Amino acid sequence: FGITRSDAFVQRVKDFESLLFRTAARCMGQEFREGGGRRPKNLAGSLELYMSVPRPASFAVTLRLGQSTQMALPGVDLSTDTMKSLLDGLSLINVGDFELLKESIPDDSYRINFMGLAERLAPDGREIRTVGFTSASSEGERVVALSTPRRQLREKIQLGLNPQGADAIEQNIEVTGILLEADATRQKEGLIEIVDAQNVAHRITVPRG
Repeated sequence: FGITRSDAFVQRVKDFESLLFRTAARCMGQEFREGGGRRPKNLAGSLELYMSVPRPASFAVTLRLGQSTQMALPGVDLSTDTMKSLLDGLSLINVGDFELLKESIPDDSYRINFMGLAERLAPDGREIRTVGFTSASSEGERVVALSTPRRQLREKIQLGLNPQGADAIEQNIEVTGILLEADATRQKEGLIEIVDAQNVAHRITVPRG
């Protein structure tokens, strides 16, 4: 029975839950909605996430995704489809296959959101070396491990978002000043506008997701 820092574990469970319900909404063909990863209201009654007490391992718990019988449709198993799509996406991100990920998640907003949450789930490479998922279904057991440290995974994701090359990415800019506007209601992208000490306005666009 291993131990771990509570923040390292609890935050990953929250991010994983956000990823689950984002994936479920995508599997149901729903349009992407901003909202900080909150569970969509129309999914609140259809899927439930349960967690067991820790079990013997480096540090492991069992998460069970339950599907309400009220939402059951003939030939459709939302919880199984959601988990398969989620693990498929994590596998592709871990190996850096963003072309196939784009085919799997063609919606830009869902794909950007998926990559961002996957980065948060990734190990730090120091205290946490691997974040693994084992899924059991009628087709058998499947194991997916995020082993790429978060910093390296971030570089892979940035290359996936900017395939023209490393020279076009990874430029850190810090802007300090007065916040004039923070608009997340725009259809295509969010907008942040800041005026710095030299009275220069900086407009920053934020992709949906």
